[in-house]
Amino acid sequence: MFDIRNIAIPIRVTENQYLKSSLKDTVHFGKLMYYTKIEGEGIGDDSEDRIFGKSKKDVTTITIKDPKNGQEWIISSKDLTQDPKIEFKLNDEIKEKIGVACFSLITFEDFELYSTSDNQKHFRLKAKALDDIKKYIQEKFTGNKCSLIVYNPSNFLNSIRNSGYEANKIKYYDPYNLSRFFENKDGDEPYYYFKPESFKYQREYRIVKINKKDFPENGENVTVDGISKDDTIISENQMNSIEIMINVNN
Repeated sequence: MFDIRNIAIPIRVTENQYLKSSLKDTVHFGKLMYYTKIEGEGIGDDSEDRIFGKSKKDVTTITIKDPKNGQEWIISSKDLTQDPKIEFKLNDEIKEKIGVACFSLITFEDFELYSTSDNQKHFRLKAKALDDIKKYIQEKFTGNKCSLIVYNPSNFLNSIRNSGYEANKIKYYDPYNLSRFFENKDGDEPYYYFKPESFKYQREYRIVKINKKDFPENGENVTVDGISKDDTIISENQMNSIEIMINVNN
């Protein structure tokens, strides 16, 4: 039996100049390191190639020990100017070869029941989900006109599965939860599938392409057969028209 909690609708913001190719199964992969470089512009994320953990400076004491003679130096909380941070990065050689294509997933949790008629239940996007998507759209805005592509979930996921590329939802974490940080650090999931929870509004689903040579600085366009089949183009103002209808058998 199908579980409605597994519903996921993929969307992507695309500049209109690239819309035609996007509707013909073309997917643009940007170089992973590109997104760290544009972090200063408020678009990227400088943690794309790493995970990190933090500790509140006012409850932290750091001990530094000399392994040769055992001498210790203690840095107390009053000597710290900011929250201490520990991080682990991808290997420099590997991360230069990685390209990513970023989408968002609207899940059933983003909807709320708003009407019932006969044997149908109608669900619409919650206000919080709409606000998050609008924030995501503004983040991607480059000054050029953009459109929002809504993909057919089955065609989208099947095409990725058939393409051979790896893909997964981004896992958002609290940097101050150090026990979870070390679980992420020692786990099997690559670091490029993690982001701090401040980016949770993006609801990101990421396709990853790893080249044998360094990924092109301007990214790479790749054909993923069937990914655009039965997709729909909507404007930002039409987002509240997205709904789920469920037939209920008595």
